[in-house]
Amino acid sequence: DSSIYSTGPSSYNIILNTNACYNTIINNYLKAGSYKEESLTKSVSNIVVGGAHHNYIANNYLEFEDANSIYLSQWGSNYFDGGISNYNVIFNNTLKCVVVPTAWCYAIQIYGSENRVDSNRVIGAYRGISGDDNTTIVNNVLVNLTGKDYTTYSLTGAEFGIITGSNSIIQNNTIKNSVIFNSAVYGGSHSTISNNHIDVSGNAHGIEAMGDDINVSDNVISVTSGSGIYQVGKYSVLFIANNNITATFGIGILLKK
Repeated sequence: DSSIYSTGPSSYNIILNTNACYNTIINNYLKAGSYKEESLTKSVSNIVVGGAHHNYIANNYLEFEDANSIYLSQWGSNYFDGGISNYNVIFNNTLKCVVVPTAWCYAIQIYGSENRVDSNRVIGAYRGISGDDNTTIVNNVLVNLTGKDYTTYSLTGAEFGIITGSNSIIQNNTIKNSVIFNSAVYGGSHSTISNNHIDVSGNAHGIEAMGDDINVSDNVISVTSGSGIYQVGKYSVLFIANNNITATFGIGILLKK
């Protein structure tokens, strides 16, 4: 139940350092700003977690600029240790990006295993939710994703809505009102991508299945010029069933070796 505003180098709202485990962070208003460093504007994260496990981050409202908002980071700086973080739950938070972001800005970025991202609302970001192997991403709503080039400042759209590594679950998420140039959802080997609602514009693929033994089922997908479901590479066992795909100027399902 705290209100925290931070700006300046490494001035994060909240830090969980090595072995800061079994903490609960709930019902806070967190705002992270930016600062000038020579000719550059740099932004800071709201919550950084490094080498910390079994934490519960829930029911918070977070505003951020061109930085990762909730960041489970293996890299440290100043007061922050950094390190792989496992078995954390990120639940029912609202994360709002208040600028047009660049590639520095992921709403939720996770380095670690067996983490769960559930029932969050993401408003704006260059990447919405970015996870490592063995990540569960369920019941989230992502809107207004977009982005610009870091050097030219030209509008590009967002890179990904949701992206994970292998052995992950991406289920019951909604991605809408977003301009994406890569893929709305990207999943790795041995993952399940099901019951998601995707309605995006730009050159985005709806679902990019990059690996072996991936289940893509029961999704509703609407894309403009990309493919509804896309895979390229020498992979095996891609199960596709019961998807509803609208590809206005693109391809419904595109598989390439």
